[in-house]
Amino acid sequence: SLKQSVKDTTRELSEVTDMSLHVAEECIQVKNSSDAKVRQSAQQAERSDALSKARLEKLKKSKEKVVELRESLDSTTEAFEVQLAKAHAEIGVLTEMLSDSNNEVEDLQEALVATRKELAKLKPHVIQKKGGAWDEVVTQLVVECLSHRTPPLSICPNIVSVVELLMPEADIIKELPGNRFVRYCRTILAQVSQTLAAYNIAVADTIEQSHTDGTSVRQTAMQNFVVRATKDGTEKKITLSSCILSENESAESIAHAILQEFGHARSLITQWKDATMKLYPERQDLHDLIPDISKLCISRLGLKSFTTTDTCATARKLRRILNESIKEIAIEKGLSADEVMVFEADCWQHLRNVWFGGVSAAVSEHLREILADDLKELPTIYRINLDIDDLFRCIDKEFSRTANYAKGHGSEFFWWMREFHPDVYLYPVVRALGGTRQDLCVEAAPAVLMNLPYYLQYLHWRIDATGGKCDNILQTKLWLMLRSAEVVSMLRVLSILHISICLPTRWLAGKTHELRQFNFGYYDMGKTLDLMETAFESILNDGSLIYDEAFMMDSIFAEISETVDPFREYLKYMSEDKGGYRVDGNQEERFLPVDELRAALFYPSRADIMQTDDLCSELGVVCAMAFLKEFRDTSKATHNYLSSIDGQFSLKVIPDNMKKAGLGKEASNSTSESDFASAKQAVKDYGTLRLDSAAAAGQTRTNDDFGRCHELFINITKKDGMNAKPGTLHTLPKELVRSLFYAARKGAPRLRKRHDDALNILNQAKLEKLKTAQVENADKAVEGNIVAMNYYEMGVSERRWKTAHEARTVFNQLSSDTARLKAVKEQIMIRRLGFGWEDCAHQWSSKAHGTYSCRELLDFLIHTVLPIERKRGVPSEAATDFSSSVSINYNLGTVSDLKFVDENIHMKSTEELTMDAIQERERREEEHETDRQSHLQPNVAPKIDQSLVGFSIEVCFEYINDEDNSTYLAWCDGVVHSISNEKNRMVMIKWNEKKLVEGDQKIGRQKLGIRGWNPKTPKSGAWRKFVGDPNA
Repeated sequence: SLKQSVKDTTRELSEVTDMSLHVAEECIQVKNSSDAKVRQSAQQAERSDALSKARLEKLKKSKEKVVELRESLDSTTEAFEVQLAKAHAEIGVLTEMLSDSNNEVEDLQEALVATRKELAKLKPHVIQKKGGAWDEVVTQLVVECLSHRTPPLSICPNIVSVVELLMPEADIIKELPGNRFVRYCRTILAQVSQTLAAYNIAVADTIEQSHTDGTSVRQTAMQNFVVRATKDGTEKKITLSSCILSENESAESIAHAILQEFGHARSLITQWKDATMKLYPERQDLHDLIPDISKLCISRLGLKSFTTTDTCATARKLRRILNESIKEIAIEKGLSADEVMVFEADCWQHLRNVWFGGVSAAVSEHLREILADDLKELPTIYRINLDIDDLFRCIDKEFSRTANYAKGHGSEFFWWMREFHPDVYLYPVVRALGGTRQDLCVEAAPAVLMNLPYYLQYLHWRIDATGGKCDNILQTKLWLMLRSAEVVSMLRVLSILHISICLPTRWLAGKTHELRQFNFGYYDMGKTLDLMETAFESILNDGSLIYDEAFMMDSIFAEISETVDPFREYLKYMSEDKGGYRVDGNQEERFLPVDELRAALFYPSRADIMQTDDLCSELGVVCAMAFLKEFRDTSKATHNYLSSIDGQFSLKVIPDNMKKAGLGKEASNSTSESDFASAKQAVKDYGTLRLDSAAAAGQTRTNDDFGRCHELFINITKKDGMNAKPGTLHTLPKELVRSLFYAARKGAPRLRKRHDDALNILNQAKLEKLKTAQVENADKAVEGNIVAMNYYEMGVSERRWKTAHEARTVFNQLSSDTARLKAVKEQIMIRRLGFGWEDCAHQWSSKAHGTYSCRELLDFLIHTVLPIERKRGVPSEAATDFSSSVSINYNLGTVSDLKFVDENIHMKSTEELTMDAIQERERREEEHETDRQSHLQPNVAPKIDQSLVGFSIEVCFEYINDEDNSTYLAWCDGVVHSISNEKNRMVMIKWNEKKLVEGDQKIGRQKLGIRGWNPKTPKSGAWRKFVGDPNA
């Protein structure tokens, strides 16, 4: 190891240093010995000098001795100097060696420090609470596990397994988080994911497109918002939020909630920045990496961005409101009106589904008409209604190996195939039980058509094995349907539409954003519509074109395939390259399913398919009509792209700059839908999971927040994973990761409360809506009672036609068919609403019949209503049973005595509603809002002759108010005293004396004009029969 190598090198260096020091000490000892000898000789000379005076004699002898000694000293010094020079040379060499060794030691010490740092990095993080709380590392570990869909109860066991298997000697697990903390980390995950989404949107260079979609989970409406952003030339789809809760489900409320979500995103970035400044106050470089919150504004979508939704009315309205808001906010931010440009985009996958939904309905209805007699004879227990989707769901239940249906036989059928038909290709059954895709009607057809012989063989074999009887309703139903030539015709036509229309349009809708270099963009999808319209118009004229391969497969989209290379390659791949293998798994023989399907459809050799040509031609016309109807329906989104009717987004109408803006844009809203798929799966897996936590699980996977490029480490996917990039979290400095989780832990309670508050507002709004509806229903009940009372009052007056003779007489006396129709309807409504006789009801019009004439309704009155009246008699009171309470008229056994009605939450009883109706009716009469007496008059004015004498009458006069000189109308009642002039319709009226004032004439002359009889709006001179109380 590196550490041991450092130790060995240090030891060797120490030995070399000790040896060098030993040599140097020896050299110094030699030099010191020579110096000592020199000093000794000098001392002796000095002593000799001192004794020279005393011992002169001895001096001479001493000199001789000194000479000898000096000669010896010179020779010794010379030898010493030689040795000293050698020692200096050796010391120089050793010094150089020592210097080199010191350098090596310094290098080794630096390497040792670096190694220690690396070892420190490799040192496992101890899993243990710090200061009574879990640190950011443990929190991140739990959050990442949750993002990978690890069940909360499995996280801690998985941590233990990984540590003990990969680091068996490491004692790093001191404590593990409890399940409560793990579940709480779901909210932390939500905040981290939303913060990273806000970060990605803020740092993006441009935002090309936005997507939004809605769904309902646990009866709660949720919305998401996704953008396609570009950063340094790289596109990324970013889900801002997958759980946007609006106050209600209106487009205005949803748009407001989406705009608020941008404000929430700004607050998350602010929390992150505050946490970073708190943890790293001196690190300006980290502060600068967190983007400015001003870039988190929906106005950034105002520069040639596309807003994509599905095609329902609410979604399209939401799209318009969002685009208006984007423009308004962008202009407020300083952009000019000319710069701001936002486009609307529909999801072409939805459009295609709508077309095929219409085609499915048309084909099913056509077959029902053809097989109507047979359908009547079939036992209803088999529920055969020729609904296409229903057939495919039955196939899925019975023959699919993956369908979890208890009475199905998918596994048994597969092994039966391996036993009796091991060398054939079994077309996979389309999953029909998992949703309500409208293009299922064509997608599932090829497999059923191609597998049909084996289905019938298996059903026959199984029924035969059980004694020729079948008590399985599903198998019996399929046995009956799959043997029908009409059903085979339907399957053939739908299979042709699948490979010729559905597959090409599906591919183009999903790949439009990748076809910029071929000058094919979003608005070019309109070209597919124009080409299909031309093709279906041809099929209308010649239904046999539906099974003409050259027409259906090669010519419809030829104009596109000639210029868009990937599209042409896709079509070629589907027909010539896409393969499959035998049912027994033998891979030596490879099948081309689409190629074989084309052969069976256009050049059939099977007897059942060959006999369908005529009906297929007929069904081809039906399908063509259905497609053209869907294309041109102005209430649906498709017509906007059709050039033949100048659709507002058609290639014929849009300018070149608009078409250019559509290049590189998606023609599908699948991005938004994938978020909800993950969220719904999470709710399904964890029944009590919070909605915001479920949405976070989907959002973080869609955004790939925590991706670690694991694809690179999987051999089978290394080739596909070479372009894998780490998730946003792992591109950040570790300090920002720490501050992000610090902010998320601190902000999680606020985030949770925000969701709970929004959910409470939504639920309260639902309750208020129901309460409002309850009040409205009560108001409707009161109004219904008033109407019933009015019709009953008419029914017990001269207004009601009592006999057939009277009915015909009055009917003929009326001046116009309009008046007759109104009068007959009124007579029917008297019995229907006034008397409460439901069997006297009649439609005024129907889709099959059209509008009923006055004479048709008169016949109904005479031959149906009046006989019922003679049998039942006139009821004693109005049918005022319009209570808003529960109107379920069935009971199970004895009704319990439990009193559950609470007057604080339930509306009024029938009696109370009736009383309210009476009071409201009187109020309207007193305040002249209504005039009930006008509805009690005979339909025809009485004749002006002697028979009118004694007729109770009232006449309308105009009076002047003495206080302000204003005029007003008032009715005066009396009795016809005599006929003054029959021709001029003049009569003498004796006025009611109880209502006369001083000065009024008791008898007056009055003209009774023809147009004055009971007018709809009272006017001076109007007259009618007085039906009130003369003493009132």
